[in-house]
Amino acid sequence: MRNKQIAYLIAGIVLIAAFFGCTTDDKSKQNVEEPITIQVEGAKFDIIESENLLTSSEFVFLESKEESHFSEMSYFLLSTEEFYILDPQKKHMVFRFNSEGKFLNTIGKKGGGPGEYNSAVDALVDGDNIEILSNNVSSDVYRYSKDGDFIEKQIYEPKYPVSFVKVPETTDYLFYCSFGDFKVSRVSKQGQFMDSILSQKQEDRIGMTLDVLTACSDGSVLLNEALYNIIWKWNGSDFVESYFLDFGDYTFFQGDKDEERYFQQEQGQGRWSIRWYQENEHYLYITLLFIPPDVESVEEITILHLLYDKENKKTYQLGNGDIKLRLQWPFVITNDNKLYLSGVPVEMAEWDPWMKVVKDRNLPFDIEGNPIVVIVDLDKLVKDDLN
Repeated sequence: MRNKQIAYLIAGIVLIAAFFGCTTDDKSKQNVEEPITIQVEGAKFDIIESENLLTSSEFVFLESKEESHFSEMSYFLLSTEEFYILDPQKKHMVFRFNSEGKFLNTIGKKGGGPGEYNSAVDALVDGDNIEILSNNVSSDVYRYSKDGDFIEKQIYEPKYPVSFVKVPETTDYLFYCSFGDFKVSRVSKQGQFMDSILSQKQEDRIGMTLDVLTACSDGSVLLNEALYNIIWKWNGSDFVESYFLDFGDYTFFQGDKDEERYFQQEQGQGRWSIRWYQENEHYLYITLLFIPPDVESVEEITILHLLYDKENKKTYQLGNGDIKLRLQWPFVITNDNKLYLSGVPVEMAEWDPWMKVVKDRNLPFDIEGNPIVVIVDLDKLVKDDLN
């Protein structure tokens, strides 16, 4: 059980690295602001100790019983009034909890009957409805009420989707797909094709895994692909380079010679990878991994939890290397600067700062329970550091 998620993560990155290659559309580089550069390789960050992180946090323990328990690789949807978790690996449905962690119901079902699908690869909260994306030759979207009642199925043209979001302030979709001349398609809710975005080299292309597109509470939509050090942001009509992670000699620039350079010179020599990220108007939170050359153990992997303060243009490291993947899946930074993370109980049980908080606050911690919602007060965290 221990290290299972990390081993899964390594396997996924290694698999992608063996086949990866793509390019970005030139139009996304025209007439846009320079991306914010965050130095990583060789940088010395101001460290916010894990004890301070946890004391600046509140916790919600999701009810864990047989019908409400989801798999380890599940992830949270963008919502804080209630919590919605998609299990795309095992149960292929969405789990709904109230704000205090009480289990309410499940949404969606794998199968062949009405309102059932062959797999659930992504999901989103759309007002009073939950939408689940099923990965078929087409983009099949299944709509349900929050109580789990099936409303309708709609089929969209983009083929083999792996991620989707709603275009801010519209009812349109952005579908990220595995095949075709472009990575992203914009389609209206009614099914009308509107635009192709970010070109790709089909001969080098493989399907991406989950969490490619990320919707944020301030209305922004971010995009990152495995191995690349760039995070793109939707500007209303296109994705433009917004954040540039400086990985030094390990930076994998995007250009015509990238694939050749990577496979001939860089393969097997170590790689930084962006794993999770979220932002609002004031902060960017990002989790990074560095897999050394010829890695043999998960203990050799460097995992950084970084918080970029946009106003002060300052990058903090959360924890002193001890958080690892005990905290993951940042699913929202609210307008009042509360960061919502998911804590993994089996990993947190061996984290001394956490166990101290459990004892001091007499928390109902269950090592075999569902992930814990960790709500970090970022303003308090940064203010305490500045003082």
